[in-house]
Amino acid sequence: MRDFFTRHATADWSARSRLHLYALPSDELREAVGRYHQVLGATAAEQGLGLQPPEFLHFTVQMLHPSRDDIAPEQLAALTEALTAALAEVPPLELQIGPPVPSMHAVELWTHPVPGIDAAWGHLVDAVRSAITSVLGADVLPERGTNAVPHTSIGYGIAEGDSGRLASTLKKVRIPLITVPITEVHLLDVEQHPGQGRFTWAAPVVTIPLGDLETIEPLDASDEEWLRSPGSGIYLNGSLGPRSHVRLPSGRLVNGRALQKWWRSHA
Repeated sequence: MRDFFTRHATADWSARSRLHLYALPSDELREAVGRYHQVLGATAAEQGLGLQPPEFLHFTVQMLHPSRDDIAPEQLAALTEALTAALAEVPPLELQIGPPVPSMHAVELWTHPVPGIDAAWGHLVDAVRSAITSVLGADVLPERGTNAVPHTSIGYGIAEGDSGRLASTLKKVRIPLITVPITEVHLLDVEQHPGQGRFTWAAPVVTIPLGDLETIEPLDASDEEWLRSPGSGIYLNGSLGPRSHVRLPSGRLVNGRALQKWWRSHA
């Protein structure tokens, strides 16, 4: 294990914070990471690993060079509009995550290589990069890096250590792959804490849903039967928010606004 924050010249930010687009994990994944942290115990610090708090786990979609303070209100409004339009064309996706893999600079949870998932994630990253560039220009973006493949880190290197010792310790906990639905992304002003080996943020600047906001058709027969049932109709018509997502009986993950529109046209 080596220091994540000195792995290259710009790894330790000169600014207090930087804007990021993150997808955030499920509570199930946060609980699993808590178990990994528990079994690591004192071994983490002994082997140069700073633990990322479960409440700040994240999948990096895109980092930007500027901070929130560097973006004028009218630029933020235009960026939000561009991201909302772009991500309306990106369907929700699911990641199969685990187990932890110690590397030279971090301990990471990578996505299981389900066919098509790298292309789906790449579509999301490309849409975000294009929207940002259309408003702020290409100079605000670093080159595409490890965000090209979805992963989250449970800890970052802060000193020299033995990644093999970390790997041996983590083998004491065996957790099946965890499904993480990605239904929205968050624009966050992220702060870096090199001495602790962590990244944190306050409330999201903007939260933007994924998925087609206009239609969910064509539908499987099982999905349409469920949508036409009295119970689902009452639920959808009464309390489903436009940024919610619902899993249909077929397993398809769909956007709440599209479901509301379907219900209004078929009720």
